[in-house]
Amino acid sequence: MLNPSKFKYYNRFDNFDSEEYFNKIINLAIHTYFEILNTKNYVKSEMSRKRENDYRDDFVKMMIDLQEDYGFYNLIINCEPQERRDDVEEIGLLDIKIQYRNLRSIKFINKCYHTIECKRFGRNLNINDYYENGILEFLEGKYSSNANFAGMICFIEEFKNNWSMEDIIVKINEKLNEKNISSLNNTPHTDYEYVYRLTTPRNYNDEDINIIHLMLDYSSIYSNN
Repeated sequence: MLNPSKFKYYNRFDNFDSEEYFNKIINLAIHTYFEILNTKNYVKSEMSRKRENDYRDDFVKMMIDLQEDYGFYNLIINCEPQERRDDVEEIGLLDIKIQYRNLRSIKFINKCYHTIECKRFGRNLNINDYYENGILEFLEGKYSSNANFAGMICFIEEFKNNWSMEDIIVKINEKLNEKNISSLNNTPHTDYEYVYRLTTPRNYNDEDINIIHLMLDYSSIYSNN
């Protein structure tokens, strides 16, 4: 059982986009995952056509329920709100948008937030989707254009051919290297091993973005029936 006192959250606008600040969100997400493992079971035939959304919606509900236990009293967590970058007409839908009520004004609350994109790996390992409709959306500024830290969550239903988590990361890195992007690096947190970090320049400016990847094993709570 994680100890919430380890992750007490103190509000400082100056720290909005610091690594320490975003790591507190990752800690909350990790604990949410453990609670999901203890309380949920998923059967394919009982789920919607887009199972990724079922996982995401339950995950967000659990994050909201747990946030006060982990010292968060000010989060606004939403699913699929719209996002628009000032110089781009296309509107994107964010899987998870995390805003902070304690920021100095509505202007800052609406501008300063963190984004988490969600993906699902089932029997077919869709690396192209993970890259093109996940990682690349951050690099092109469709997601998280006002923050240097963002996240991706991958719900893994099955490990085909008895693959390990490391095998999956190798496949993702092969795709990244093919695109001349640096590899995911394992940066385990105290309570969870499968956390990875990608630090790479955006495609539309010279600033790096740091994308923290949580690879979550759902195989014990998913049934392909």
